[in-house]
Amino acid sequence: MKDLKILILYASYGNGHKQAAYALEQEFYRQGAQKVILSDVYIESYPKFANFTRTLYEKSYKPIGLPIYKAFYYGTDRYSRSGLAYLSQFIGLKRIREIIERERPDAIITTFPILSAPKLGSTEQYAIPTYTVITDYCLHSFWIHPNIHRYFVSSDKVGEELHKLGVAREKIVVSGIPIRASFESEPDAEKFYRTYPVDPAKKIVTVVAGAVGQLRNVEKLVPEILENRDIQVIVICGNNEKLYQKIVPLREEYPGRLTVFGYVENIHEILAASYCVITKPGGISITEAAAMKVPLIFFKPVPGQERENAEFFQASGAAFVTYHLSEIKEKINWLLRDGNKQREMKKAMERIYKPHASGTIVSEVIRSLENRLPYPKTAASKEK
Repeated sequence: MKDLKILILYASYGNGHKQAAYALEQEFYRQGAQKVILSDVYIESYPKFANFTRTLYEKSYKPIGLPIYKAFYYGTDRYSRSGLAYLSQFIGLKRIREIIERERPDAIITTFPILSAPKLGSTEQYAIPTYTVITDYCLHSFWIHPNIHRYFVSSDKVGEELHKLGVAREKIVVSGIPIRASFESEPDAEKFYRTYPVDPAKKIVTVVAGAVGQLRNVEKLVPEILENRDIQVIVICGNNEKLYQKIVPLREEYPGRLTVFGYVENIHEILAASYCVITKPGGISITEAAAMKVPLIFFKPVPGQERENAEFFQASGAAFVTYHLSEIKEKINWLLRDGNKQREMKKAMERIYKPHASGTIVSEVIRSLENRLPYPKTAASKEK
């Protein structure tokens, strides 16, 4: 489609929504878009309030914050169906209007529940279709708005949940979750062992801690795993410098068997070489693991979308959910003893993973824009 201009809206609560937005940006350019505008709409609209709420979000991973976030997540899911979602349509409205007036995009994509986008885009004044990419393996009703043109979802399960809540099937596309292009290519195993200080003779267990929603008790977990001398461990701390400084001294106790990184750009290479990965169940990170077909172990997933994601992967046979450090060691040893179990989990990952999700989403957006019909003149579309 010639001269295509796309607006992608996301919010920085965790890194997943932003990463999905960036993956879509790259794919739109690859498929010939003239311009893609990205907006972290809440930061741009209310910087102080957004930073405050992001801090609260990060504290939700701490013991004191868990019951609060649980009540918020499940409470808003229940009550948004009876009016709360209506109020959220006005959040960020002014900023989105400014961008639309300046850029005049052909379509709006959201990777976060930003209901002001379909509210504004569907008016006769703009008539811009909104497409929503749901970045988890579960559904929260905040994602739903009657004027969303298409929903792109991770799985048939999420599609069915949307339909049960009144979304027409023709609006639902089971596309998978968009991830970085590097995860779509076959990794080079020989290059990996030349690049990283690991022993090709020992199985690799990778611990992905991350900065936001840090995996808990990593400094206690690592020695537990390394009791098995047939294992080597890679710990990826992300931008969490405090955790990095806690783990690095352990290398002296386990020479040649513990590798510690901060932020890793080519994390796909490490995941592909891993026998299993211990991580938190964020929608993007577990989709990246599924792309590499590596079994997952989750430790104490927090209530809300991460626990729902974890339970979906466990029910699908691709992951274990654990709540004690001893359980993690037990599951790793099981996988080492029983190669069939590890292979079964890799096959389950293959069933979950939808390859080239970014390409599927962008192609469908472009196709629907080319065949686009005018918006029906509903009460919402008449609003100025």
